[in-house]
Amino acid sequence: MESASIKEETTESSFTKAESPWGCSSDALMFGCTSVVFKQSDFEDDFPSSMEPIPPQALPSLGTNSAQQKADEIFQVIEAEGHKYGIEAHRFLVGWYNDQVGPQFRIPYDPDTLAFLFISTPSMFEKAFIPFVNSNSKFTSDETPNEAAKESDSEDEIIPEVKPKILDPIDRCSSSVLRSIAEELAEEVDIISDFEMINRRPRILVQTMGHVAGAAYLYHKKDLTNDSAISHNGENFLGVSIHPLFGGWFAFRGAMVVKNFLCPDLPRKPCVDVVPDESRRIWLLNEFNTNWNEWTYRDVIPVCARYSDLQKKYFGTVPAQRQELIDSYLKQQAAAGDLSETDD
Repeated sequence: MESASIKEETTESSFTKAESPWGCSSDALMFGCTSVVFKQSDFEDDFPSSMEPIPPQALPSLGTNSAQQKADEIFQVIEAEGHKYGIEAHRFLVGWYNDQVGPQFRIPYDPDTLAFLFISTPSMFEKAFIPFVNSNSKFTSDETPNEAAKESDSEDEIIPEVKPKILDPIDRCSSSVLRSIAEELAEEVDIISDFEMINRRPRILVQTMGHVAGAAYLYHKKDLTNDSAISHNGENFLGVSIHPLFGGWFAFRGAMVVKNFLCPDLPRKPCVDVVPDESRRIWLLNEFNTNWNEWTYRDVIPVCARYSDLQKKYFGTVPAQRQELIDSYLKQQAAAGDLSETDD
């Protein structure tokens, strides 16, 4: 497939370049900011006409298979550590994901390699981001190019191994959390954040990954029997993922591949279709593509938790102005602390 056509433009319905069009977390939607926009046609060949869920069924027992037992142990460590930060983990095999995407988005590991997808639940903002803000008042990147970048003879040469500089506070926080989770494991892992790009393309398509991992069902116009009711016919029409518990109140944060660990018999978790009615799907897709800034699509199903008012305010703020919001919050916290000490 031809390389993606990417254009710089200013629009009220743009997505930041840190988000993939099919793998975007809607929290990155911007208000009138310059961003990289992908055309829908650039990615159409990377998706089957329909992504059917695995029929619901009881997951097989892990039994005595040593690889499955080890995979279960790794998952338990990741799950426990992620819970501290409001992060939810879902395991899958690399091949499940690679079978659904084009060559440029595939992960270069054996198909039977164990991997994990991470999403942030509504509690991540208070459990991880606020503490991160309190301990890091300024958010200049501390990421530095690796040795491969230093040895490059051309400034235009793309070196996939180079991790990007992380400027957005929420991205820095989630990256820090994923590293903290990885440190609890004895295994060597490859962490892939949702905002990583290669040759101006997203490194992974997290919505597709979320679907194959059974985390959140991916809805798209291609799945409709009649798409004539879709009100948005532009080239940037986007699919949307819905979580069975949080609806649209979550975000994809990245993946972790456990290197050199194969688990070919890993049980596959069914992806739950929580919006089976086509008329409701049409409403969902229209709301996400035309009224995303009102966030109504997030409540397409009853949910167990939503973002706090402070979290809504943060994600509703233009990214370029979020540092001001953080500074204001820190001043309020400092003032509250001074008052508390005075009262004591």
